[in-house]
Amino acid sequence: MTGKHNDCGDTGITGRYKGEVPEYAYIVDRCVAYMKEAGCSDRVINHVLLVEKVSEVIMSCLKNNGVSVDAEIVIPGAVLHDIGRGVTHGIRHAVEGAMIARELKLNEPIVSVIENHIGGGIDKNEAAILGLPVKDYFPTTIEEKIVSHADNLVADNRIAGINHAIEKFKSRGLFEAVERIRKLHEELSLLCKKDIDCVIMERINDKSLFDDEILRKRCLDE
Repeated sequence: MTGKHNDCGDTGITGRYKGEVPEYAYIVDRCVAYMKEAGCSDRVINHVLLVEKVSEVIMSCLKNNGVSVDAEIVIPGAVLHDIGRGVTHGIRHAVEGAMIARELKLNEPIVSVIENHIGGGIDKNEAAILGLPVKDYFPTTIEEKIVSHADNLVADNRIAGINHAIEKFKSRGLFEAVERIRKLHEELSLLCKKDIDCVIMERINDKSLFDDEILRKRCLDE
């Protein structure tokens, strides 16, 4: 592999695009191939492609507001964040995914996106309880934060928004995670100068992808 970050980008187009090829299509195609090779289901692949779409929207908004973001980390990181689900759907899928990414010789910034994407992060004490290698798993770079939060906002193959994410974690009794994702949402919204949910609603034209009527109404009324 070649490229600045071993970013899945040294591939041809699969042929599914007609006319103008979308930006980042080469990276997405190669990374989808990696997902399939790792045994990920079509459902998981559809999920990561929606997370990639949301990540791209957040990234674009941040860039437009003067924030430096590396697309060659965000795009492959978003598509590959769940590659470990070819091994397990449990909490360990992030660790397994990072192992697969290293075997693929992807650069460490992309590996870190995969390893640190779960919820709003996991500290080393929680990691020990969960049976993970004992260390902190927090998204720290802007690229890690974008992908982690895009994943928070996507429920399966629908964009559900921050309120749905908060309620999901509350229902599991994960109150520290609730505060982490709330703070992450606030941080990215501040950098975008607009609520992230509404940025996504504004920039993704296919409203059938949105699962939350309250989200739709709140943002469309702004």
